[in-house]
Amino acid sequence: MARFTGNVCKLCRREGMKLFLKGQRCFSEKCGINRRDYPPGMHTRPRKTTDFATQLREKQKAKRIYGVFERQFNNYFQAAVRQKGNTGDNLLILLERRLDNVVLNLGLSLSRFDARQMIAHGHVRVNNRRMDIPSYLVCPGDEITIHGTDP
Repeated sequence: MARFTGNVCKLCRREGMKLFLKGQRCFSEKCGINRRDYPPGMHTRPRKTTDFATQLREKQKAKRIYGVFERQFNNYFQAAVRQKGNTGDNLLILLERRLDNVVLNLGLSLSRFDARQMIAHGHVRVNNRRMDIPSYLVCPGDEITIHGTDP
């Protein structure tokens, strides 16, 4: 599947906040939003934002933070609608259960892209089984370990 390989600092500038897509660089002075705190584009000027624009920006922000595309995000949303409870909370719970996000939150990688690469190369095991799917949904109680090479 395709991944966004462009300038991720531009995405942070578009959203107007740090999305921490570059790992440690986002904490330094070299972060793109520290240098230019205006959105990318040639002729940008402030415009009146509508309710739709605000909702769209929040959706785009969530997609960019978790690194999923529109169709996959829509599938997560449909799964969240089917569950009992608040749909927004269920959506965030599903996104937080992704294996690449769990590896990042455990501090085993510096950025989400590094976590995806580690998983895709087979360095991550879930319940002592090699897992190479970054979108795998981790259940509570699963044991996640890192192995450099396969036995």
